[in-house]
Amino acid sequence: MNNIMDQYKFINEIIQSSDELIQNFILDNIFSIVTPHDSFVSNGFFNYYNYNKIDFCKQNRENNTNVSQKKYFRKGFKFLKKYFSNGFFEKPDCFHRNSIFLIYVPNEKYKDIGLILYNRIKNEFDWQPIIIYYSSEMLFDKNYEQINLKYSFVNPIKMFGLFKKITILKKKIGKEDKHLKFKYFLFKNLWKNQIHNLMIYEGFKKLFTNISCEGVFSCVPTTNFSRIMNLVAKNYKIPTFSIRRGITFHNVENYFIETDYLFAKGDYEKKIYLDCNLNKKMTLEKVGIPYMKSYTDTYDNNKNILFVDQPISNACSAENKENIIKLLAKYFKKISNIKLIIKIHPGTKLNIYESIFNKYKINKEKYEIYGHENNIEKILRRTDYVFMHNSTVGFNALLQGKELIIFDDMFFGKETNNIFLNKNIAHIIDKEEKLKTILDKISNNEFNRKKTYEIKKFLKYHFEAYNEDAFNNILSFIKTRPNI
Repeated sequence: MNNIMDQYKFINEIIQSSDELIQNFILDNIFSIVTPHDSFVSNGFFNYYNYNKIDFCKQNRENNTNVSQKKYFRKGFKFLKKYFSNGFFEKPDCFHRNSIFLIYVPNEKYKDIGLILYNRIKNEFDWQPIIIYYSSEMLFDKNYEQINLKYSFVNPIKMFGLFKKITILKKKIGKEDKHLKFKYFLFKNLWKNQIHNLMIYEGFKKLFTNISCEGVFSCVPTTNFSRIMNLVAKNYKIPTFSIRRGITFHNVENYFIETDYLFAKGDYEKKIYLDCNLNKKMTLEKVGIPYMKSYTDTYDNNKNILFVDQPISNACSAENKENIIKLLAKYFKKISNIKLIIKIHPGTKLNIYESIFNKYKINKEKYEIYGHENNIEKILRRTDYVFMHNSTVGFNALLQGKELIIFDDMFFGKETNNIFLNKNIAHIIDKEEKLKTILDKISNNEFNRKKTYEIKKFLKYHFEAYNEDAFNNILSFIKTRPNI
């Protein structure tokens, strides 16, 4: 394939020639098929597939993906479909029950929304809430009705047979040298997702066929799990509701949200959804942010500083991250009356802070490191200054009246859509010397705080309501929703 346009056309032919089931799963994995999560190229493919036109950046024109002949795609998908037959899935405990309301909680991070919604649905509606998730461990205690899809649907014997057949097929493809690149592409980027998605798809079909479901609520609508759950629910005329936790970016993944009703936290998020034309295929409703409390100024000139860890990603390379940690070590070594508290991001696999601080001979009494299991609200109560690049912790900090100090894009080598790069609500570090100046001012009690009215104006644009009021808005809408 000479250029990326040929690549799009090739993959599009495969999609169009497949039956509907396979088309859905290819589209669910479009990031993996087209490119390793390059939003420009993925967005370009989305436009080509839906509107028969192409629009992508010049820098991506030569970003090709090696694929092989169509027959190998078809062979693989035909094989998978054959083995996802009757008897592959087992019945969860909730089969043949009425007035069920499903709540999708993907992991620990979303339990705060899931548990409150569960309790309020149970107490205020004549429905039985059931939390649904896919995890290797039980997320909730036995007082909560729940379905772990990893164990509720899969017949282990059938699953073993499936993997055995896949292993044989992998060996067959691997025998011919000319297909080695395709083998790498197919099994590294696609097979794992396809098996997972087919399990979820068939599992939800079985579930919705055997229960009377009043609605489905997703705490995160952008995962394949949520997308498939909502698509299947819609086929059974079950209303679906979704909200995103955290910051919503102008990202291609927004285009793939599938739900009947999408809750926006405020005007900012709703505008992003409108820019994606999501209002043409779903109802958008501003409700607020259900897991944060409204503004309270808790600043007390405490000289503890919180640094919010940035995981390695497209916006933050390993080198970027290491350089910023070295900068912190370099300047904290010279200041005696400030303590550094570090909050590790859940996506960070390797904690390199301690090794770098040891190298710079920083006393262990001058810093503390907390993992993702520690409550951010409790950590913020001990600090008055929050250093970060781009994180939802920025909202937590502003809502508690903490001073926000932002490392701008020059420290990361890539321009990002960072809503906190705003001089009205945050102090911006745009060069190394600025970090030293800010730390000196904190140390000497000379730090000037940002204006409260500017922060409140910023928060109002992002959040329509908070905590209980936001939950009231969500539940009121579910009760009185318009017809689909």
